[in-house]
Amino acid sequence: MQSVVLIHGAFTGGWIWRRVLPLLRREGFEVHAPTLTGFGERSHLLSRETGPALTMQDLTNFVFHENLRGFVALGHSLGGAAALALAERMPERVRGVVLLDGLVPAPGESAAEAGGLPFRAMIQAGSEGGLVRPWPLPAFGIHREDDKAWFSSLLCPTPAAFFKDPFLRHGLPADAATDRLYLRCAAQPSSLLDAQAERAAKMGFTRQEMDTGHCPMVSAPFALSETLAPWLRGLRPHAAPVLSGGCLSPAGLSDARRLRHACPRRRAACAALSPTQA
Repeated sequence: MQSVVLIHGAFTGGWIWRRVLPLLRREGFEVHAPTLTGFGERSHLLSRETGPALTMQDLTNFVFHENLRGFVALGHSLGGAAALALAERMPERVRGVVLLDGLVPAPGESAAEAGGLPFRAMIQAGSEGGLVRPWPLPAFGIHREDDKAWFSSLLCPTPAAFFKDPFLRHGLPADAATDRLYLRCAAQPSSLLDAQAERAAKMGFTRQEMDTGHCPMVSAPFALSETLAPWLRGLRPHAAPVLSGGCLSPAGLSDARRLRHACPRRRAACAALSPTQA
């Protein structure tokens, strides 16, 4: 059964995938939609210090504790940067990356820098006290009145650090065995997102278009499921790269040391063990 981790973007949370989750599960996939610290039902944990570093701790710990292997990381909008960073940090576990209108920063580059001047202007216009207010509703491509009421009631501010701090350190490893797909929601013209799709193409992503707005998981969940399902079924067998080096953190654990890392307080014990004991 193919596993998929759905990563939400700014202002939203795991709730944004609510309509597409049962559809993908009905297609036979194991689907997870974690909510990152400071968003959605975890918005009470929001602080100005929340940013990419904590997000990547959220995601790598989630993958580790769920024991996910050979999964697909699917990131929406700003979550695209997180999906790329997850594949960078856990290449032995990530089988594929899907970017749904996702941002594609270069290593060491912030989302604001990747988006260019118009995107930085949007961030600046929405900034207040270290937080960025949600974009106006038309930016999300949701048109039904009942959907707009439900969607807008659940949005929350996002710390500016998500836009100003980098997600990627070095980029995807050269030998990363990942299938790559960029889904462009083309019913909503955007030079910013077209530029992101072009960036992704240079990284080996295949481009596919959907006739939907920016949030098809809300406005067109059936279309999104029907687009994703054939691609997910056609993935090549996962070949995890061989890891080398010493004791690793959850962002790249070797199987031999997995149990030793079940509790973070016991990680230091690895250094005292011989290879046969680890």
